Parts: sequence; structure tokens; C-alpha cells
Amino acid sequence: MSWLIQNRDEALRIVPMESRHIPAVMVIEKQVQFEPWTEKIFRKEIEKNFSLCFVIERSRNSSEKSIVIGYLCAEKILDEVHLNNIAVARNFQRCGYGKALLGFLLSAAIREEASVIHLEVREDNIAAIKLYESFGFKITGKRPDYYNSAHGKCSAILMSLRL
Repeated sequence: MSWLIQNRDEALRIVPMESRHIPAVMVIEKQVQFEPWTEKIFRKEIEKNFSLCFVIERSRNSSEKSIVIGYLCAEKILDEVHLNNIAVARNFQRCGYGKALLGFLLSAAIREEASVIHLEVREDNIAAIKLYESFGFKITGKRPDYYNSAHGKCSAILMSLRL
């Protein structure tokens, strides 16, 4: 499953994550995550039968080599999807690319006949919480002191979307 959108300024593709994407994914991961996943974790994720891992690639024109600007990793177990990691490179944030990735995941989850998507998000990540709410995710709980941060511990907000 993949997705392509083109306009006169750029071409975007969402494609399954492959080993060749991991070096670019690692650059973004280290740039935006306080406790980044390791390359080994990403490699294991893309090898799982039940993983839904995708990258979003961008190019300005047909002759330009595309670059990875974001990714997500989720997994489907029975009829549930769990979003484990989603990120967009810092210089491409707030441009709609995270929204495109999340929308793509929803389509994939529906195609896979999932009934619900679950996720955890840092309570201080207001932009992400608003994005998830715009898709209809509801807060279902809280995990106190779940994440480490530069200022100590940070709670996780649990969110779910019934499909």
C-alpha cells in the first residue's frame, strides 16, 4: 500500500518503510525524540508481520531525489492497532505532513479491519494531542511519569479512536 500526491511544487509519497530508509529515519528520530529508538528497534519493527511502518518522502520535482521527511511505526494485533512512533523532521513540522501520515494510518487500519487505534502521547506535546483530537481520538487515561524529559518525568496521555 502506498500513496502519492503531486502538485506543481512538490511530490509526496507514503510508502512502506524499508531498510534503505532507516538512516534517514534515524536522523529524524534523533532530532525530535528525547529518548530515540535505536536502529535495531526500527529494523525489528519492519521485519514483524504485524507491523505497519511507513515513511513520507518529498521531492520538489520529478528529477529531484526524494527525501524522507517523516515516518510512523504501528502494529496490528488482532483487531487493534497501536501507534508506537510517529515523527516529522523538525524543519517540516506544522506543514500537514504528520496529518498526512496519521490519515494514511487510519486508512491502513480500516483496510486491515481494525476496530480501534490506541496511542500514548506526552502530556506536554499539545500540538500532537490537538492533531489526534482533530481525527477523533479521545483521551482514555493517563500513565503518570511514563516518559523521561529534560525536566524530569512526564506523564503519557492515552488516546483511542474507534473505527
